[in-house]
Amino acid sequence: MSYSKIAAASCPVELSLAGSGTEGSLRESLRLFIPEQNSWRELPLQIDPTDGQGGLSFGSKDYLREPVEAFDRMRLLLPTNATKNLPANPPCKTSWGREVLEGSNKAWVFSCENPNAFKSPIQYDATQGLITSKYYKYYFNPENHILFQDIQLNHDNRWISVARESNVNFYVNIKNFFNLTFGPSDISSKLEDYRYGPLGLVGKVSFYLNILFFKIKLSLVTDVHFYERQVNVPMIMYAPRDLSKHLNPKSGVYYSWKSDFPFSRTNIPEVGQEKKDPSELRPCPWDICNFGVSAFNLLNMQLKMPSHLVQKDFYPRWADATKENHKIYPAIEATKDAQGLYFEVSSLSKGEHKWDFWMNMDADGDETCPTKGQWGRTWK
Repeated sequence: MSYSKIAAASCPVELSLAGSGTEGSLRESLRLFIPEQNSWRELPLQIDPTDGQGGLSFGSKDYLREPVEAFDRMRLLLPTNATKNLPANPPCKTSWGREVLEGSNKAWVFSCENPNAFKSPIQYDATQGLITSKYYKYYFNPENHILFQDIQLNHDNRWISVARESNVNFYVNIKNFFNLTFGPSDISSKLEDYRYGPLGLVGKVSFYLNILFFKIKLSLVTDVHFYERQVNVPMIMYAPRDLSKHLNPKSGVYYSWKSDFPFSRTNIPEVGQEKKDPSELRPCPWDICNFGVSAFNLLNMQLKMPSHLVQKDFYPRWADATKENHKIYPAIEATKDAQGLYFEVSSLSKGEHKWDFWMNMDADGDETCPTKGQWGRTWK
């Protein structure tokens, strides 16, 4: 069964199953339908168990045959052309059904006797380190899966490379001590657990950062989501101590890549042109601030950052990888044809600091993901 021809929103819609009324239903029994000309059409629906803290759980291979839990997350694509009139009968033999809403878009989730038959739109070739959908090819860096080697887009029926050779560099200026620089050779990361779902592939990427001189080993695991047109990586910056007490300014991280295309920016200043008070730059009056860079309508990168991090001077600054910018922020390593984002870390407190990173493939630059859905009426 294929869903590529179904008119639906490009960005996945997320809902929590807590309090939805699905308790006791098997995960595989939940199916998504839209009314269409007095009948029903099915759309893909993905249920992802979590660890209770928001991270993916990979505890059981038969998780779909297990009952729904309150911490489960539901992901789906909602249509933009659903009709308002509901058929008289449900689409399957069911004891439960409920409406799902996102803006003016809506559909119905039913608990059915038979599971859905949708296949994943994503393929993963572990030998090549390659993720493929009909819209893009994503090549992992063979040494560090947190980085990409190449991103190719299927644009107008031809494959083009839009970004390649991503890199990351850290610079730490320790108070009353000395400076420390480290990069990819000090980092190892790998896609470990993963599984396919009707909307794509989800997995866990392990991340190890070794600072041997200080006998510190940072070990982090982050989720990664590959959808048909998006890549989502919930990011984590772990500070083992209160960095504001131990680091001087201009200690930071530089994430870069190469491209033959110019990138435009949204709410992102260039290095050296930042305002002294981060509150003046803050692009949102809400809890989450949105930043973005895009190459025409080919690739749109979004960063969704909690406003309290922005207030601590932790937000993206745009920087070409030049010698001039290296003088401003030493983490920016001069590299021909490279460009990227710099993050200042010297004001971060101890602990984990989380934000969300999205790549939208072959999409409009103002498209933002994900969207949050809500539960509506119950089927009667």
